[in-house]
Amino acid sequence: MRTDRLARLRRRFEASDLPFLELEGLGLDVVPDWVVQRDLVTLSLKGNALRALPAEIALLTGLEELVLSGNRFEEVPPVVRELRGLTELYLDHNTIRVLPEWLGELPALRWVQAVGNPLASVPTWENVRVGR
Repeated sequence: MRTDRLARLRRRFEASDLPFLELEGLGLDVVPDWVVQRDLVTLSLKGNALRALPAEIALLTGLEELVLSGNRFEEVPPVVRELRGLTELYLDHNTIRVLPEWLGELPALRWVQAVGNPLASVPTWENVRVGR
């Protein structure tokens, strides 16, 4: 069933030119390679079983909003550092203990939401607000 739903989502994605993609609640443990075939503004991978993001996510140079909530991330995926246009990052309900200092260096980032993570501390950044 999950495979059928994912195949339908892929066909719709490939047939449209929408700037967003929601692959939510599919139980994914890897991001499908076709996700990066065109630039997106919003990518939601909420409610899956992801522990990592592929390096190819960096090809999404226009990505502004990334939703990684409800997965199995133990750290902010390092590839996020390459997303220079990212303005909003949602990390709710993972097992992240540390928000890396480099998040504050992303030039466009304005909001990081990390509710439901066992954060030991939260960095203070000049231009980035953190919801926890």
